[in-house]
Amino acid sequence: MQPPTTWIFNIQESGLSWIAAYYLKRGLAPLTRGNYNTPRSRFSLFCRLAWYQYLNRGCFPAKAKWLIEWLSSLAGTVKVKTMKLYLASIKTYQLDLGIECAAFADPRLERKIQGIMRDHPEPERPIRTPLTQPHLLLILRHLSHSNYNDVPIRATFTLAFAAFSPSCGVYLQTERPHAGGRIPKVFSH
Repeated sequence: MQPPTTWIFNIQESGLSWIAAYYLKRGLAPLTRGNYNTPRSRFSLFCRLAWYQYLNRGCFPAKAKWLIEWLSSLAGTVKVKTMKLYLASIKTYQLDLGIECAAFADPRLERKIQGIMRDHPEPERPIRTPLTQPHLLLILRHLSHSNYNDVPIRATFTLAFAAFSPSCGVYLQTERPHAGGRIPKVFSH
């Protein structure tokens, strides 16, 4: 896969050859590089709106102050982990272009992230236990057995369980469900 022509020209402006640009581009997986487009565009938009620009209206190389203010604007809207990924993507962009990255060594960036983490901590993830056959049978036991209208609910739980755990071997046995009010039963093999 060839790097985009504009990207190659940007790299060549830093003094590297076409082949050097090619291998520099290959240094990151395409998916990773694609994920870096969002932070770069968000940072560029922030800089334009805040008038953090050079005379050529560009915002690269990023200044530490601009990065710190950008992180402040993101506080509470994205996770701290995402902010760190955003910073890494901006730094990678600058590395690719041969632009100095001194701003990323500013200790205030890490201090800013710590401050944001104090005010916006990551929510604790709930403990999730797997849905096993005993859990399914317990749920089905609590559903009504006396009404044909409850059959779709029982079938829905059973089907959802089977979809999320295909190796469990749960299946539905029906014997003429319309006749004699028989309700489908869950079995496993």
